[in-house]
Amino acid sequence: MRPAQLIYSATRRAEGHTVALGLLVAAIGLAMAVVAYQSVNGVPLQKRYALNAVFPGNSPVVAKGDTVRIAGRLAGLVTEVEPYKGGRKVSMELRPKFAPVGRDASAKVRVKSLVYLTYVELTPGNSRDAPMADGGTIPLRRAGSNVDLLEVVELFDRRSRGTLKRTIYNTGVGLAGRGGELNQALGDLPPLTRQTKDQLRALTRERGAIARSVAGASRVTRGARGERRDDVEGLIGAGSTTLGTIAGRAPELRRTIDLARPLEDELIRTAPLANPVLDELTRLSIALDPALASLERSLPGLNRALASGDELRRETTRQTGFLRPVLREATPVIANLETTVATIDPLLKSLDRLTGTLDPYADDITTSAEQIISATSRRYAEGQTAPGNPVLRFAPVFSCHPHRNPYPKPGEPRRQAKPC
Repeated sequence: MRPAQLIYSATRRAEGHTVALGLLVAAIGLAMAVVAYQSVNGVPLQKRYALNAVFPGNSPVVAKGDTVRIAGRLAGLVTEVEPYKGGRKVSMELRPKFAPVGRDASAKVRVKSLVYLTYVELTPGNSRDAPMADGGTIPLRRAGSNVDLLEVVELFDRRSRGTLKRTIYNTGVGLAGRGGELNQALGDLPPLTRQTKDQLRALTRERGAIARSVAGASRVTRGARGERRDDVEGLIGAGSTTLGTIAGRAPELRRTIDLARPLEDELIRTAPLANPVLDELTRLSIALDPALASLERSLPGLNRALASGDELRRETTRQTGFLRPVLREATPVIANLETTVATIDPLLKSLDRLTGTLDPYADDITTSAEQIISATSRRYAEGQTAPGNPVLRFAPVFSCHPHRNPYPKPGEPRRQAKPC
C-alpha cells in the first residue's frame, strides 16, 4: 500500500475520535512549552549545577528568573530569593558547561541599565584544583554589588550636572584634533609606568613611608582646601586662566617639551650616581636624629628665655643703677691699690724660688709636722707648769739610730730611719 493511502486510511479512522486527538495535541503542545522553557537556560533535560550566594541587604534587588552570567555569557538563572541573616540568600542553577565553580568563587549583583535590570555576575575562581560541591554557598565576605547607577545620578544636583556637562564638553574640545599628541602620550606610558614602579619601590624601602606620605598628602589637601568656601573655586578659576594662556602658546610649549626630553634622559642616566650620596645623607640624618631630638626638647626653654628678654633688660637697668654708686666709691680705693699691686710682682718671683726649693722636701716637712703633733699631743705627769699645760722635755736618747746629715737630701731622713 502506498504511503498516501496509509495516511488517508488513518485519517478516516481517526475522524470519530476527536476528543483523543485534542488531548494528544494538547500534550504535544505542553511538552513543547516545557522544552522551550528549559531551552532558555541551555539544552533541555540536562542536570543543573545548584549554587547559592549570600548578598548584603543593601545590594540591588534580585528576583527569581534573573540571569546569572560569567564573563558576560549566560550561565544560568536565579531560582529562589529568600531573607537570610539581615541579607538575602540567592539560589541559582548553572548550566553544566559552567559548572563547577571554585571554592574561592565570588559573586556580585550588577545593574545593567536605567530600567534597573539586575543580574548576578560570577567569578568562578579556581574550579580545577578546588571545586565547590553541588549546592555550595558563596559566603557574604565574597559577595557584594556594584554602585547602583541611579544612586550615582542622585548624587548630582542641577549645578553639579551643569559643571559635569561643561567639563565633558571642554575635555572633548581639548582633545579634538590632537590625536597624534594623544597617541604619543599613550606611547610614553610604558616608560612612565617603569619610572613610577621605581619611585614606588623607593617609597616602600622603609616601613611606614607610604603611610607618612599619605598623611602628608592629607595635610596638603587640607591646606589647599583653604579657609573660605570659594577658595577652591578661585584656585580652579586661576588654574583655568593659566592653562588657557599656556594652551594659546602650543608651539612654544611643544618646543619646550622637546628640549626637556634630552635633559630628562641625562637625568635618568646620572640619577644612580646620586644614590651613594643619598645613602650617606640617610645615615647622617639618622646620626643627627638624637641631637635634633635634644634640640627640640630644649627649644621650649629657649623660647621661654627669649620671651623674658624685656624683663631681663629691665632688671639689668635696675641693677646697673644700684652698682653705679658702688663703682664711684671703689674708684679711689682701686687707685690707691696700684702701688701695692705693683710690689706684688717682685714678691711673687721670690715666693716662686722659695716654693721651688721647698717642694722636694714636702714629704719630709709633712713627716716632721706629724711627729711634732704626735709628741705634743701627749700629756706627761711630770714637768707641768700649770694644770692642763704640757711641757715638752728634751733629753739625750741613746739608741741604734745613726747620726743624721744636717743637710739631708729630699727623702733621705725616711731612708735613714731604722728600728732598734
